[in-house]
Amino acid sequence: MIATGVTAIVLAAVIAASSSQQRAFFGGQKQRATQGNARAALLYLEQKLPLAGWGLDGSLALDFQFYAPGFCPTEMTCPVERDSVSDADELVFYARNPAYWVPAEGQAGALRGNAWTFVALPDATHATLAARAGDDFLRGQILQVVCPGELRYAYFTVKTRTPVTSAGNVDVELEDVVLADPFRRQDVATGMAGCRTFLVDRYRFHVRPVASADGTFDPYLVLDRGLDVAGAADGSPDGAVNEKDEVIVAEGIEAFQVAYVFANPAIAPAGATAGTAIALGEANDDQSVLTDGAIVPTKFSGSATATTKAAYTPSSFYSYRYSDPIRQTKHQANIRAVRIAMVARSPQPDPSAHATFAVDSSFALLNQSGAPDWVTSAPKIANGTDGFQRTRVEAVVNLPNMTVRSITGF
Repeated sequence: MIATGVTAIVLAAVIAASSSQQRAFFGGQKQRATQGNARAALLYLEQKLPLAGWGLDGSLALDFQFYAPGFCPTEMTCPVERDSVSDADELVFYARNPAYWVPAEGQAGALRGNAWTFVALPDATHATLAARAGDDFLRGQILQVVCPGELRYAYFTVKTRTPVTSAGNVDVELEDVVLADPFRRQDVATGMAGCRTFLVDRYRFHVRPVASADGTFDPYLVLDRGLDVAGAADGSPDGAVNEKDEVIVAEGIEAFQVAYVFANPAIAPAGATAGTAIALGEANDDQSVLTDGAIVPTKFSGSATATTKAAYTPSSFYSYRYSDPIRQTKHQANIRAVRIAMVARSPQPDPSAHATFAVDSSFALLNQSGAPDWVTSAPKIANGTDGFQRTRVEAVVNLPNMTVRSITGF
């Protein structure tokens, strides 16, 4: 009887220790998954964000006003705000696609990759390009025409998908001209025949909560490129740019906040003060500050001079030296770094775990103050929390192309 009792005590201790180790193992596994999701999201952003502004004027690199898609998560305010103090932010920027080759000045040779020769504007809604077999111009794609050796450039946006089956001149249908939108200005491309055309990539990062059967939401950090790439039954484009075309960057990204750092160190970063939303100011025609704000967006008047027909010249920062006073303002062209803050959570809750921290009404992340309803409505299952393990990560990503004073024609 004594031996049996001792054995029972030992077995109970072993089982308890084993159970504790098992809980610790699975808890650690969830925490590692959380950290992996955070690293994956941050690594992707650290790879893409430094591209912002490459091959473009710095005043058009970041977008605070032009791109406003009609689709967004129903759990969030629509349209999703670039900056929010109650939910996740958006981050939108542009960069010329670097996958191309062009011959050196004065040398013959065909353009390769994502570069073409601009031929003509047959009418107000078409552009003729010298294309190659296999090229595919997707709905929503932005194209940039640049004339080497002079400050002439124009952007336009593809309206209808145009796959190319054989090499030759191809007419690409374009979205109508909008004078206030710098990426829909094919009207200023008159006289640019023979100039080079490049792809411009759009990056819109935001959080998308996806409803699950238990009433909770699985959050994802997604990338919207503004392109119609999928949606039809066979996986081909379906003629519309919507959530089906978004790319999943990382799972479990519950909070996503962005702040902007200026070249002038005396200016406080925009979007980093808890509970204070980014207020947008207004610029004069020469981009000097008319109305102050946390950020002064580029003023794009849409005007074009009779001599250059360059609607972009008034909004260009090329003529300003870095020592000029205008380069020390809160204008968006003077943003030199982006501060990223995210919260990633485990794929599943753990009823027996003590969560690292709870995202509730007291939650704060940069200027976000409090958690959105789709997060706080999750069932409380563990010690008064929803049981999810969470990890918070932050990083500052420099924007090297925002210090470049030219658009390369090659």
